[in-house]
Amino acid sequence: LDIGCGPSARPLYLQGYPADCVSAIEPIQLQVKPDFEVVRGFAEFLPWPKASFHTVIASTSLDHMLSLPKALAEIERVLTPDGRFLVWIGSVPGAAQPPGNGQPIAPLDEYHLFHIDSAWFEPMMAEMFITEERQEFDAGSFSHVFYRFDKKP
Repeated sequence: LDIGCGPSARPLYLQGYPADCVSAIEPIQLQVKPDFEVVRGFAEFLPWPKASFHTVIASTSLDHMLSLPKALAEIERVLTPDGRFLVWIGSVPGAAQPPGNGQPIAPLDEYHLFHIDSAWFEPMMAEMFITEERQEFDAGSFSHVFYRFDKKP
């Protein structure tokens, strides 16, 4: 399951997978007809049953969530007990946690509702997931951080 696959064609990181093995959710109207299952909707309300996916991917999409805690809970719900969650974030040091519990949220910039700082993101993830792998690449004012999280038993 790809969270926020984008409105274009199949993302590069999903090339080579059989179409019947790929599903995605995307809130933006698609520009092309996909060759795999894409549901138009939001990660906070995933339409699949519990334990539907062995792998969920969020590639630079978590900073677009209206409610990050709700989206993460939904992702955890649709993962199988031995499931993994692959994540790519841009970590901006000092970025504040997004508002929660129905508080109003205003876009931070033209592209993001908020920025993520791995300093608060990693403890948040530890509530539901085990960090199995982490790679960080400095990009100047932020870092690209790649994770493999496993679902907690």
